[in-house]
Amino acid sequence: FGSYTLDNATEVTGLTVEFGGGNGVACLRLVKSEVSIEDSLIQDCEGDGVNADDGSLLTLSGSTVQDAEDYGVYAYGLGSSGGPTFANNTITGNGGQPVRISASSWHQLDNSSTYTGNGTDTVRVADGLITKVNTTIQLLDVDYHVVGDVRIGDGTGTVDVEDGVTFYNDTGVRWTVAYSGAGDLTAAGTNGIVWTSAQSAPGTGDWEGIHIQSGSSSATVLDHVTVEYAGDSLGAAIYCYFANPTVSNSTLQYSSGYGFYGYYCSATLSTNTYANNDGPDTN
Repeated sequence: FGSYTLDNATEVTGLTVEFGGGNGVACLRLVKSEVSIEDSLIQDCEGDGVNADDGSLLTLSGSTVQDAEDYGVYAYGLGSSGGPTFANNTITGNGGQPVRISASSWHQLDNSSTYTGNGTDTVRVADGLITKVNTTIQLLDVDYHVVGDVRIGDGTGTVDVEDGVTFYNDTGVRWTVAYSGAGDLTAAGTNGIVWTSAQSAPGTGDWEGIHIQSGSSSATVLDHVTVEYAGDSLGAAIYCYFANPTVSNSTLQYSSGYGFYGYYCSATLSTNTYANNDGPDTN
């Protein structure tokens, strides 16, 4: 599907594509196009099952993508209308990760899909600015592997993380709350939400940490979370700058600097555990 595809007028239902993907690209490829694919089967592909470039928007529902050599679905952007636009799919048996998306499309992933049985059972999330108002990062049947900076802001409202989610963060990854405007992060639950290192042998400072900036409000709440192996150049697991978040019942550990650092920060900190940090617990 190329750049002359009639966007919003192209819908594919009941399609089978198999044993394709010559030259290692994908069985089904979108190039600067917006396409909706429903109730389809994509299998036994060289390269990816589905590949959508950075100028494309993919809507995929009720479909199976299986036994590709690389990713099941490699996409920069998921469908823009309504949502979730990635729902009721089965992504399995692929040689790499089931799905790759940018953080800006996170809200379009739905837990009605299954993502297990692949070479690496994590959803890969590349860098991106989350601008969708009131985004929810859902608990899936696999964890998230975050490989680029996650920026919350530009009038986002609240990004809510469901209870039980785990984020494995690559070297240098930074989460920024209120990056370029108002925005908040809410991660609260009883089972626990975890930000940790993606390294096989994790160590202090493997990734940057969570940076809460002045555009956030008291709606930024971290409760029953663990933030570990962070610090890097940020200097803390959580760094608060002219903000007033709440961090409670949480564990901040193995930071290469502080557990929590506040600069003109009116944070509410209660019943937290600080362990094995290279610097002081808080400032």
